[in-house]
Amino acid sequence: MDITLYPGLAFSPQAELSEGVGAADTILKVSDSSRFPPPPNLATIGTDEDGETVLYTALAEGLLSGCVRGVEGAARAWQAGEVVARNFTAKDHNDLIAAVLAAQGGALGARQAAEAAQSTANAAGTAAVAAQAAADGAQSAAENAQSAAQAAQSTANAAGT
Repeated sequence: MDITLYPGLAFSPQAELSEGVGAADTILKVSDSSRFPPPPNLATIGTDEDGETVLYTALAEGLLSGCVRGVEGAARAWQAGEVVARNFTAKDHNDLIAAVLAAQGGALGARQAAEAAQSTANAAGTAAVAAQAAADGAQSAAENAQSAAQAAQSTANAAGT
């Protein structure tokens, strides 16, 4: 799931629709486009539970364009003078929660991977210690065998003379 967190503006400055819009319109003419963050971003039309959240993809003097209407709420016709602003939306809230949960999941996954790597390293260290002990034992056995062979050679030499 791709999560996009759109920047806001302090105190959510407002503008108004300069002209009415229909439900299918993708360009919103606004009284002051400087009241909106750079695109892509969200804007709300209306001030109550019948409002609409719009995603705009371009911003020009007096225009929000490339609009995806009805991101939240239904796309509908609006009259000139209706309030338009970059308000904090339910989408912002839900996306923020999703981003935090994704980050926590990523951190948990990284921690689990680190713990697994540490466990593997610990097992490798234990195996290395056991291998070293076996090598030391083999070397000691080889030295004992060499001493026994030398003793046998000495005994054979003494018996032959």
